[in-house]
Amino acid sequence: MLGASYLLNIFQYQWKKLSNRQKEKLLGFIEASYSCFRDQMALFTISELLGENFCNQNAVDLLCKLRSTKKALPRSFVPHGFEHVITDSGNVPLSKRAINQLIEMRDDRSKYVRYEAELSLARVKKHFTWGTSLKDKSSLELITDSRTSWSYESESKIRKIGSEAGSFSPYFENYFSAVRWLTPCCQHCIEVSFKFKNRRGEEPKVSWFRSRWRALDKRRGIPCGRCGKSRKPAWDQLVTRALRLAKKLPSYDKTTRAS
Repeated sequence: MLGASYLLNIFQYQWKKLSNRQKEKLLGFIEASYSCFRDQMALFTISELLGENFCNQNAVDLLCKLRSTKKALPRSFVPHGFEHVITDSGNVPLSKRAINQLIEMRDDRSKYVRYEAELSLARVKKHFTWGTSLKDKSSLELITDSRTSWSYESESKIRKIGSEAGSFSPYFENYFSAVRWLTPCCQHCIEVSFKFKNRRGEEPKVSWFRSRWRALDKRRGIPCGRCGKSRKPAWDQLVTRALRLAKKLPSYDKTTRAS
């Protein structure tokens, strides 16, 4: 299956156009053929499809099955899939399960798999401790406490470091805010972070539990940090509260750097 990554990339790039039925078939294809892949780029793409695109319970179930693949090469890409689930899903119970899988994979019979599991755990910890004082905690403790969310300070720091490294690119979101929301099922407190283009609140981006930033879809729910069930907030109320608390982010544009 050399060159299979070119085919798999199509699924990544056209992900939003796939129907649920097509996604189900893709999961079945990956499960049936994963051990046959030799192309490392294809294996990497599969790990990203499962962890970043699917990023749900079905994907974690499949990643757990792929852990038992006999050959070390395809097995060594499984940790990267778990890593994406942890950093992108915004689902605390699902992330805890993925963390436990990575911890178990540190004892894999292959040194290459053990190395990849350690590397993924290190990247997870860096993700959740960026700009915080929680660096003494383990990755599992960080997930269990679920005390981490993007903050104004961390967002500003990211922009400053990018500017100092000379990798400046224009930012479209100029205001940052974070508001707390209690899930109706378990009364679990979740801090939801927002980035806005302007004070009118147009086209906000949203994140929780340090998941990847995404355009706000008011049909979307947030997984409860205790039971894991998706609950939909009153988004209009959250956005209104977030706008009241929004602070302007530093731009670090060329003019700023020159001064």
